[in-house]
Amino acid sequence: MTSVPADWVEYDFDDCLADHAPARLESVPQSSYAESGAYPVVDQGASFVAGYTDDERVVHRDDLPLIVFGDHTRCIKYVDFPFATGADGTKLIKPNESVFDPRFLYFALRNLDIPHRGYNRHYSKLRELSITAPRAREEQRCIAEALSRIERRGEIETARCAALRSLKAATMAKLFREGLRGEPLRDTRIGPLPQSWVVERLDGVARLFSGGTPPKQHSRFWAGPLPWLSPKDMKRSWIPDTEDHISAEAADAFSRRVPPQTTFVAVRGMALAKDIPVCASTIEMTFNQDVKAIVANESVDPVFLYYAISARRHALRSEVGTSAHGTRKLGSHSLEELAIPMPTDMSEAREIGETMLCMDDRIERCDSVASALRNLFGSALEKFVTGKERLPHSSDA
Repeated sequence: MTSVPADWVEYDFDDCLADHAPARLESVPQSSYAESGAYPVVDQGASFVAGYTDDERVVHRDDLPLIVFGDHTRCIKYVDFPFATGADGTKLIKPNESVFDPRFLYFALRNLDIPHRGYNRHYSKLRELSITAPRAREEQRCIAEALSRIERRGEIETARCAALRSLKAATMAKLFREGLRGEPLRDTRIGPLPQSWVVERLDGVARLFSGGTPPKQHSRFWAGPLPWLSPKDMKRSWIPDTEDHISAEAADAFSRRVPPQTTFVAVRGMALAKDIPVCASTIEMTFNQDVKAIVANESVDPVFLYYAISARRHALRSEVGTSAHGTRKLGSHSLEELAIPMPTDMSEAREIGETMLCMDDRIERCDSVASALRNLFGSALEKFVTGKERLPHSSDA
């Protein structure tokens, strides 16, 4: 066992539990979860609240707070409000409050390494583990408070990111339907558009290119400076770099170089079963055969084109088929024929592109803060509940 401070104690798991077990009330079947109701239903799923119920008979309210452990999923939740348990696989833990601050025990349990056994039960493995904790309840409370503040700040930032993404989606839909000039709308084959806008085929406003993969057995091809994009890199709107890089020799012989502000659309892979990944580059890149590169014509603003393709990717979902090997694919013709809404006033196109780019920049900064807070919480959790780092506190009397 890792050494702990002299004033910390190691407890067997059963010693962490209150003498009396929480009442085992009837659980709410998943088929009976309601979308709203008087009491939340907490089960072993990833979402904190899985549904609601109005059934007073199944509500825990007298032995709070409780810690809910997902016997199959290993999810751990702290509940200090009246609730009902959902489905099966939930274990209720009542903290021994003569020894533990309940919220400290919750965080300490989250820090445990519980061996993963697939969709089998894990509570027996949890009971084999031990918990270390400071003797001073005040130190436990300070640790729990600090961790709660960090985690809550991260949750707020994550919610802010989600709100910004919703705002981006609504803004994109409005801009690519109404434009910026307040023009009357007219019906087109892709829906209402401003009077002066036109509908163009994608291959009429851009050039489409295929990429390739250098041979893996030649290490010199994979030691170069050029970013090499594949679908695994397409997790954000604007891509400043990629996981893999190739040499200039490999790019010229086996792939293709494309300029900054190129749009990429994934055309092969199981990701297409759910969505059509689309992104754009901020620098020169190369790419593999599972991706199409789309380079705007000189008369077309490349930033606008990226967002226009993103706004229209729903039209490509019905075009996704299955290859002979069973993976999903999007045919070249479907992409070439994609209908793109285009302003005839290119200054309007630039303004729309700049507006959307500003929104993506806000989302990127928000994501960065949220990620930093998640990393901070993970680091603080491990250090604080093991005594590797101590927090100032007044000792219990």
